[in-house]
Amino acid sequence: MQLPRHHKLPVNHLAAVFNKTTATYKFYWFISLLELLVERGNTRIPIRDILIRMICNSWYPVNYFKVSFGFFDMLAKNIQEIMQITDAGRDIPKLDLFELLLTSDNRTLNSLINHFDRQVPYRFLSPWFPSKSNKDIVELSSHFSNDCLYRIIETKPKTIEVNKKWLNYLLRNYRILIDFCYWNLTLYLQDKNPNVPDIPNKLIKPMERSPLTRQRKFWRGFLDERRVESERVFCIYTATPLGTGNFAVEHFIPYSFVSHDLLWNLVPVDPAINASKSNKLPVLEQHLDSFSRLQQMGLQAAYQKNPNNKLLEDYLHLGDGISDLVHLSPADFRHRYHKLLSPLVQIAENMGFEYWMEKPVGY
Repeated sequence: MQLPRHHKLPVNHLAAVFNKTTATYKFYWFISLLELLVERGNTRIPIRDILIRMICNSWYPVNYFKVSFGFFDMLAKNIQEIMQITDAGRDIPKLDLFELLLTSDNRTLNSLINHFDRQVPYRFLSPWFPSKSNKDIVELSSHFSNDCLYRIIETKPKTIEVNKKWLNYLLRNYRILIDFCYWNLTLYLQDKNPNVPDIPNKLIKPMERSPLTRQRKFWRGFLDERRVESERVFCIYTATPLGTGNFAVEHFIPYSFVSHDLLWNLVPVDPAINASKSNKLPVLEQHLDSFSRLQQMGLQAAYQKNPNNKLLEDYLHLGDGISDLVHLSPADFRHRYHKLLSPLVQIAENMGFEYWMEKPVGY
């Protein structure tokens, strides 16, 4: 992905900012700068505001999906400390978090925010001023030398002022520039998280989650058929009887790790469990047997009713065709699930996901 060209601007310098990055700072700095420029319509932006927006933009991947930013990246570490100080939830709306941090007078909190003030605003301009010190960059940028993107004004409050030569380019290409940053940020984070699925969809909090309408209909149909046949279905965690009106659809491996709603990871459970388990991992030794049995029964029932049901394609992650999966023995079916889930659980544990500890129940 390339930046739009401009015959009068050194776009090559802007692109060079993101060459050989060793942390996420420059990506989030530029994304945050662009957002505030567009939102406020003012070329002068306090540096602290940009730093706070950097934290807001990276809050979701760090706290919800636990994406690693790399060993030397302090942004994730500081965000986790900020979360403890503010007691802000991992799902706090971005603008609410921005207002919370902007108005805080907590010295420790402000120190964590201002940590990035020491290098990020200056290093971002290094392609325009190679091998220059921060002091030199302040002096050279003050006159927009080399058509640099902005100048740094160190009088309190420290501020950047966007070069008006760049203003039209930034506004006209705003969406492309944001996408360029996220594209390169994705490549950077995929390198730091080689075994983590779906990195692109873990960078921005969606406006709303899917209501799981089709998946809930799938399991409601199964529960209804079992009721007609007088064969009860029980929650895999509590052994509570489930019915068509008293169940929740739950992600066995947390959504905050897999970031999808495929049926092979969804089961009907006691509604109270869905809230208490939240984004915690299941203990496979306790729950895999009952989970795989329920999944096999649901798959077989749906296949018998309609072998062309598109939702059944979700189970192709287990390997082989659907017709082959349907006819596996319970032991072989469980083995397929164990092979699929064990590495995912281990990776999630390594990322910091906690286990949901509950007494084992029968099924």
